[in-house]
Amino acid sequence: MYNLLKNTLKRLVPNDFIQKNERMLRNLAYPFFRGAAHRCNICEAQLRGFVGEQRICPRCGSLARGRRLFTLLSDEIERRGPKTKVLHLSPASYFRDKIITTYPELTYHTSDYVGEFDAENSFDLRDTRLNDDSYDLVICYHILEHIVEDRQAMNELYRILRPGGSGFIQTPYCSVDGSSLEDYSITTPEGRLEHFGQDDHVRIYSVRDLTERLSSAGFGVEVLAFPSDPKTEQLGFKEGERVILVEK
Repeated sequence: MYNLLKNTLKRLVPNDFIQKNERMLRNLAYPFFRGAAHRCNICEAQLRGFVGEQRICPRCGSLARGRRLFTLLSDEIERRGPKTKVLHLSPASYFRDKIITTYPELTYHTSDYVGEFDAENSFDLRDTRLNDDSYDLVICYHILEHIVEDRQAMNELYRILRPGGSGFIQTPYCSVDGSSLEDYSITTPEGRLEHFGQDDHVRIYSVRDLTERLSSAGFGVEVLAFPSDPKTEQLGFKEGERVILVEK
């Protein structure tokens, strides 16, 4: 039903109208998905189910990975205190708004280099021009697979984190223990789509390779793996998801 409504609307209404009125349109669709089996921890909607492989919330548009990230970040803020200084790279609007309203004392800065997301800064992660030891916590979700010079970006993340600081990092993965899929001779959007799954991706990491690269940048690294449990099902998390926790 959700995808049918979305695709029908795209055929009838200009895309810029949809983008400007996305929240209103979701509120119109939400009654079709009301239920008691599931809950979105971003907008607190009670749902009969989430939508598609990404388990989208039909009310706020949150993805499974964003909902889990909110639980991880909440735990980290509780541990560090409400005046933690956070840098969030390319934040989805639903996530940014949730953090700002839930933690008003938090120093929460956002950045998006290519202008795809609404953010206050546009730092180049290879050279942010930020001072050393600027942040207590960095969120770097689905960023590194876009950057050819990823080791340079990892070194920059390490530099701008304060001693004792931490970060949550995630990318698409091709495997856990294998090798990353990487070929710098593939430069066209069509080639990258075919080999890396998206036309602006330059690789697909394996979990092991990504952790080794982060370790080489100086980080302490822990892979957080999440088995299935009742909370996973209720909140629409993805079973088997992996998030990399780095510490300086």
